[in-house]
Amino acid sequence: MERIKIDKKKIYNILILLGLFVTILILHINTRRFNDDINVFGAVLSSGENIFSWLGHRWNTWTSRLVLEFLEVIFDSININFWRIVDSSIYVLLAFSISKIFNKDNDIKLNAIICLSVLLIPFNILYSAGWVSTTIVYLWTFTFGLFSFIPIANTINNKKTNLIYYILSFIFLLVALNQEQVCCLVLGFSIISLIILKKDNKKITYPVIVILMSLISLGIIAFCPGNAVRNAAEMANYYPEYESFGLKEKLYLAIIPTVNSILINKYLIVLLLISLTIMSYKNEQNKVIKASSLITTVLIAMLTLFKSFTISLFECTDLFLSIFSRTEVLSVSFRPSNLYLFLPLCFSILLILMITYLVFCLFKNKKNYLLYPLIFLAGLASRFIMGFSPTVFASNERTSFYMFIIIIIMNVLVIRETKYKKNDINYSFIVIIILAIFNFINFVNNLFFIGL
Repeated sequence: MERIKIDKKKIYNILILLGLFVTILILHINTRRFNDDINVFGAVLSSGENIFSWLGHRWNTWTSRLVLEFLEVIFDSININFWRIVDSSIYVLLAFSISKIFNKDNDIKLNAIICLSVLLIPFNILYSAGWVSTTIVYLWTFTFGLFSFIPIANTINNKKTNLIYYILSFIFLLVALNQEQVCCLVLGFSIISLIILKKDNKKITYPVIVILMSLISLGIIAFCPGNAVRNAAEMANYYPEYESFGLKEKLYLAIIPTVNSILINKYLIVLLLISLTIMSYKNEQNKVIKASSLITTVLIAMLTLFKSFTISLFECTDLFLSIFSRTEVLSVSFRPSNLYLFLPLCFSILLILMITYLVFCLFKNKKNYLLYPLIFLAGLASRFIMGFSPTVFASNERTSFYMFIIIIIMNVLVIRETKYKKNDINYSFIVIIILAIFNFINFVNNLFFIGL
């Protein structure tokens, strides 16, 4: 009898994804509908209203996100257990997509790192408008948009792409491009992909189609009458002072809340900096780069993980960090009287420049090396753009979701390129396990305090 060949690598990778699904599903057990889930989307079909008439009204008075709102109405009108299972599956699809794009050798350990990194996502930022509504708008759109890049990654890596990936990518893009931030990210990375493929004389048909779909979606967003109405209403309700702000105030609102979000949700940035430091000591000979990475890591760790200890040593640290959490900007000026605003701005810009510099230096010998700092900056830009919206504070932390996923992707890229010797301990892997456990415990402990 012929012995059946067992692909152990494939089985291990499936088990890793299954473990992620079960863990995420556990976090969904006590979730419930509230806020927009009940008051807006859940009330449409229950009131007997025609969903398409309702969507037409939303187009004229509120939003261009008709595809997303259609999904929100459907999932808010059926048994919540169905959403729990689908949403947990989307987290798995997110990990799967990251693996397919950035783990070209399908390495088991790197796949485990990717799944553990997904557990570092601050899940509680996705409940503020209602669990169902928020996850569809942010988690689903980014995951679907990322999945659509699998065919492009395969082309770059000289791999064939199954037709099913193209079909799913097209369907997923119809959902993903309905969200403004994702649409901009997809457009930007599609253009970069087009340049890379064109330079290597590879097929560019698919990225051209994605670019055209993104441009059409941006046109729909720009000319939707409801978006203008919504912007005016939100300015009046949430931030009346915003109308008088100039470019410098809006840039301040772009940078400071972004860095504040990074510092509050500390695990991801600390992990990235630790990985960059390990990579610099493993791969780099330049002492300046090594020292820069170590100093930056220690500084951010002191301001986040060991914040209480740092404040006990330097009381002024508490005042300094409190400025980041301000929910208003009355004036932004570089006069000495506004030094309390100027110093956090300088710190934020230096932090961003330092991480970008480290990424650039550590990947400078790689093909298409400019892509790596661009990925990091694109993640920041997805949050910066909120500084040009009056809902910069009203939207809470959920608008940082895309930035957090891109930080995860950056960390995966750093770990992938770190040169470990055969018997070396993979320190990044150990750190991720510890942080993932802490984050899981912290989330479970807060289940009953965040609207679950």
